[in-house]
Amino acid sequence: MDWYGNPIDKSFENAMNKIKNSGFEQIISLHPVTHEIISLMNSADAIGLFSFYEGFPNAVCEGMACKKVVISTSVSDVPKLLSHDENLLCIPESPQSIRNAIRYFINLSEKQRTQIGLQNRKVAEKNFMKKNIVSQYLNLFEHEK
Repeated sequence: MDWYGNPIDKSFENAMNKIKNSGFEQIISLHPVTHEIISLMNSADAIGLFSFYEGFPNAVCEGMACKKVVISTSVSDVPKLLSHDENLLCIPESPQSIRNAIRYFINLSEKQRTQIGLQNRKVAEKNFMKKNIVSQYLNLFEHEK
């Protein structure tokens, strides 16, 4: 499992220590922020966003656009974006809930993962593609006349 992010407080150091003390160094790797987002996402089995607070969930949207399964805490608009499979949503304050969502993903067949990824791409195209956003704005203005 690869985690990418910017350490803004002691949480990064604390996470490194917990990983080491638990013997998970071969399983979990923490990395600094990267600009190689698309290539890393395309090589991943799934995208995870585990956060207590989120503005616009960029990692979720980017993962969806890459046809990936996304596992995320129920923050911001994530529940609306991933409403087609709520088993991949988890409660930020609950390690058990996060574990259950990850376990659910692990038990998905390759066919199910592909289907979820394709559904995620459809949601991303509908909601995030420039031409669709412009079209939605134009429709909004047309109805205001």
